[in-house]
Amino acid sequence: MAGLESPADVVVRNLSVRFGQLQALDKVSLVAQRNECLGLVGESGSGKSTVLRIIAGLIAGWEGEISVVGEPVRDTRRPAHLFRRLQMVFQDPYGSLHPRQTVDAILLEPLAIHRLPIRADTTAQALAEVGLSPDLRFRFPHQLSGGQRQRVAIARALMLQPTILLLDEPTSALDVSVQAEILNLLARLRRDHGLTCILVSHNLPVVARLAQRILVLDHGRVVEELTAADLSAGRARSAPAQAMIAAALHRRSLAASPRLADVASSVEDR
Repeated sequence: MAGLESPADVVVRNLSVRFGQLQALDKVSLVAQRNECLGLVGESGSGKSTVLRIIAGLIAGWEGEISVVGEPVRDTRRPAHLFRRLQMVFQDPYGSLHPRQTVDAILLEPLAIHRLPIRADTTAQALAEVGLSPDLRFRFPHQLSGGQRQRVAIARALMLQPTILLLDEPTSALDVSVQAEILNLLARLRRDHGLTCILVSHNLPVVARLAQRILVLDHGRVVEELTAADLSAGRARSAPAQAMIAAALHRRSLAASPRLADVASSVEDR
């Protein structure tokens, strides 16, 4: 595809998709540079998760152009090596982990599918990477806390040693006290492994802390690009971005949500 030659890890041009009568995405374009964390924010229904699922090969029937590590891709078809380069962490760790498989089986499944070697200490090392004890290897997902389940989901995504992680609301299903721990983990993993990340979230403090650039989506379109500094300072031109910032400030001021800003401020420096 002409125009997609780039050192960037993910390039999307004029991505559009319809679900029946709904225009879910309308000519969305983005570039995620190597080792960058790109944020996608927007209200529910803005299309941000749909972008991730299309990039991951989970939705067919779209129009536009996508390249991953310089290779054009089409619909849900991907060469096996591209599936290994790009992995996704889903919003709900309980729903994304097989309820009848142990942690050991969950972690080893990607290696078995791709016929990669498995060592005796493979799962123990994978669990240690995400701050979990090897004693959890033979537990089932329902025997883990929400934070532990999300750590297992992250460990599974790293089993194939990807260079790109797609993060779909990775902390929204967790308690506020656990969110900072997971954000710390993601920041460290991105730094240690040189990962390129595309992070979807409606939580502006989270996005401002992990992402260098942020795209604001509204009704399937990109309406603004901000830097993390812009978002933190409340500098936004578009009405959707201004509304999200105002809502975040309002939630922060509520006595029932005194720790909203703490989630971002407690994350380790990138």
